[in-house]
Amino acid sequence: MLRVSVLDKTWQWESSYHGVGVILMDPVDTILLRLSVPYLDAARAVAAEEFEAFLGHRAELVPVFFHPWKNNWLPDLDPSISEMVPGFDRLAPFTGVGWLAQGVHEVGLIDSWESANILPERGRSLCVRLLERAPRLRLCGGGRWSWPANASTDSETQLTALLAAE
Repeated sequence: MLRVSVLDKTWQWESSYHGVGVILMDPVDTILLRLSVPYLDAARAVAAEEFEAFLGHRAELVPVFFHPWKNNWLPDLDPSISEMVPGFDRLAPFTGVGWLAQGVHEVGLIDSWESANILPERGRSLCVRLLERAPRLRLCGGGRWSWPANASTDSETQLTALLAAE
């Protein structure tokens, strides 16, 4: 029997190769202990600060769930990044929970002409900065993600969807 999660029922799936965002990188146990609106707000604030420092301007961050499919860039693709997040599993609970930076494109951050599996230096620098913060975050993107169909960008909507997911 096919099970449909609340993400499939209440969020819309998008596919685009022009998306960069961040995902939660705290261990699952930490996420479970802290999962709340203030925790999600704090993570979003960290992402906003780092993107603004990196880009020189604010980026609108929309709550999303990055799908774990092989074409999404997640930390396990680049060996130098995966070493910093041992035990990362793209199929683990909460993997892919994060925010899409509206108007920020992959080129030069997670996409390089040399390799799809090696982060460009600019992206690596941002990844390292995100990991050093709390809550811990990681650069990700590409491929496929879902976001609230009602266009809500608040943490309460994001938390409700996460807690209701099957």
